[in-house]
Amino acid sequence: MSGVDIFWLFLRWLHGLAAASWFGSALFYATVISPGFKSGSSGNKQSENVSWKEKIEGAIAGEWRDFLEITAFILVISGALLAFNRLSQPNISSTYAVILGVKVTLTTVMVFYTFRRISPLIKGIALANWMRFSSRLAAGLGALVILLAVILRAVYDKSIIP
Repeated sequence: MSGVDIFWLFLRWLHGLAAASWFGSALFYATVISPGFKSGSSGNKQSENVSWKEKIEGAIAGEWRDFLEITAFILVISGALLAFNRLSQPNISSTYAVILGVKVTLTTVMVFYTFRRISPLIKGIALANWMRFSSRLAAGLGALVILLAVILRAVYDKSIIP
């Protein structure tokens, strides 16, 4: 195995790790963090609890936003390099290119929508509310993008077998 092969193998691993991290964190946020903060507690101290919960949920949403920025950067750079590598091979079919285009489009929509309203100006509960919705969208689109990656692998494997 040459150094170039090791580079592409490492890049595929890094891309897969970032994709799994994006999807896993979105799924965790949507199914564990968000419902946990929605359940809340009732009683006389509810107003105090809401303020405390809002601060914690806002802090978690802010940290998640930072994590997503890092994984998005890794996904974009590694994905662009991997796409260029695959599309420059002579045996790649138009089916592969079309499916890759759909995958890139869905990923772009997912990333754009996730970061569209996430800015440093959004704080606390406003950020938490946005991230709650965004996490469900990212988990759903992420699952679809991973399915497309599996389909791409199958199409690629068929194209290299004579």
